[in-house]
Amino acid sequence: MAGSQKSPKSLAPIALSMVALVLTVRWIVDSEPSTLVTATELIATSAVNNPLKSVKTKNGRSLSIDPTLNVARLEMSEGRVYEGTGKNIFSAAFEESGQKTPPQQDPPPPVPPITHRTAEIRLRFFGFVIQPNTPKSVFLSLDGDIFVGHEGEILDRRYKIIGVAPESVEVEDMLEMGTHILALQQG
Repeated sequence: MAGSQKSPKSLAPIALSMVALVLTVRWIVDSEPSTLVTATELIATSAVNNPLKSVKTKNGRSLSIDPTLNVARLEMSEGRVYEGTGKNIFSAAFEESGQKTPPQQDPPPPVPPITHRTAEIRLRFFGFVIQPNTPKSVFLSLDGDIFVGHEGEILDRRYKIIGVAPESVEVEDMLEMGTHILALQQG
């Protein structure tokens, strides 16, 4: 009868199944809705059943659900006057308190001036092309490199072409924040 003996390997799945069954039953029993009722739920349900009934809360206070006015309590609160120290937000009166000092304004940061310089820069203007229905093209050289540009373009990530005239080009050096007028170089 070697087959009727239960080995530890066959007992483990049975034990795990039993534990899972017990945990499932406990989970189902614990997940049933609780029967605790809050005071607001109690007031709402009792107001529907009996509108003149009063309900006691946890701290022993009585909450009346009676929809009629309590005249005695209303008369007690009528004579109360606001005596706070802050502003009355319901009054339209404007109160000026003391002298107002104007807020100090910081002076604006200085704007770097744009100067028209004809100082030497490495960029050279050596020609232009005029074609119908196209903007005027200019030829500029920088240390042996040749650039073809139009008004508004930026060359070599530094020089912006501002204006083109027949004998000169106005270029802005964006790193040094200055403008230069380059004259047409002959020969």
